[in-house]
Amino acid sequence: MMRHLPLLLPALLVAALPLRADEQPTLKVSAMLHSDGTRTETTTNLEANTSEEKKLDAKGQQISRILFELDEQKTPMSGTVFNAKDQPVYRFEYERDPFGKITEERKFTPAGAFAQRLVYHYNPQGRVSRVEAFDAQGNPIGTTQKTAPAKPSQRKSDRRTR
Repeated sequence: MMRHLPLLLPALLVAALPLRADEQPTLKVSAMLHSDGTRTETTTNLEANTSEEKKLDAKGQQISRILFELDEQKTPMSGTVFNAKDQPVYRFEYERDPFGKITEERKFTPAGAFAQRLVYHYNPQGRVSRVEAFDAQGNPIGTTQKTAPAKPSQRKSDRRTR
């Protein structure tokens, strides 16, 4: 239990804040402990329309961080990926269809230059079936045939804490 305390403490602090009956929480915190000892901590600020996802190693050192900007529906519309030293690696933007599914992802260098475009295709069940990658000049650089992996909360080897 003591080793899970750092994971639970932020959530307990947020949960302890009183809300009026008509209020919704503006800060949501969750943590996922993975079977390899790493963990993912997510903090979503609904008021600021941002979400931050940190991946930490078993010692609590940052592996990577993603800062998402959220739209009105509180889904990611863009973000920046940071490395272990908290330096930006690339920025991305999502394009979505009317149902909210990501149809395109555009990646940019930290300096803002367009670098890559990913186009997502879905099967009849609504899962990603193929991803096409294009370089900055629009040349195809690869296609991946796949089925989307299970969401982290659906993996049996992971435990979720809140």
